[in-house]
Amino acid sequence: MDDKILVIPDVHLKGWMFEEADRLMKEHGIEQAVCLGDLVDDWNQQLNRQAYEDVFDQLMAFDKKHPNTLWCYGNHDISYTWHKLESGYSPYQEAFVEDMMSQMRKRMQERLNFCHVIGKCMFTHAGVTWEFLDWLRYRGFKVRDINNLEDVKNIVNQCSMLELWKDESPLWTRPYQGKLYRTFKDYDVLQVTGHTPVGKINIDEDRVMYCDVFSTYQDGEPIGSQEFPVISSDGTWIASLQRNIEKR
Repeated sequence: MDDKILVIPDVHLKGWMFEEADRLMKEHGIEQAVCLGDLVDDWNQQLNRQAYEDVFDQLMAFDKKHPNTLWCYGNHDISYTWHKLESGYSPYQEAFVEDMMSQMRKRMQERLNFCHVIGKCMFTHAGVTWEFLDWLRYRGFKVRDINNLEDVKNIVNQCSMLELWKDESPLWTRPYQGKLYRTFKDYDVLQVTGHTPVGKINIDEDRVMYCDVFSTYQDGEPIGSQEFPVISSDGTWIASLQRNIEKR
């Protein structure tokens, strides 16, 4: 069984990323994709309705070609559902994004969620920390054995805005905030995350993969390498596939 997984990092209105992901999956015989979220919002794009419409059309076309794709909510995506203003939020596109997310939930159902697990890989937008799980225990959630990834996934996906709209959550946590990412290190689990822009894809000593390599500076200059990581369900990093630079 082919267990290769292509990861689609933070999109931020770059709908062409789905075209590139489709091309690479066909070329390399990859059948599974996971998108880490932040589909919408980007620098100075608040009035650009066409960009919002295009990314929705392209992601839906991709999902029709790859109907087993898993989709993670990013903080920018869910902010429209929860009406939480943040950097890049566009009041001009609010109704459109709300409708977009509603259509995605209807089509994708459980394939669109905060946390997904495939084998020994856990996918969230920003990462699951020990502090967050411990805080959930304090809130009354029954977090039992963190070695059981399905249990952790189910707990995270039960969370509401009250639990998730905070710095330590899987929507917001950052490695440089001093959070403890060693949550699953002893279990040889690979956490796959976006959210924090990095220059190149990397896995740190706590088995957290940072993938947000498509984000840009305010002038549009890329921050990262603009590659798609490919991993195995056993948590092995197989390759990073380069986008077609000539095409863009």
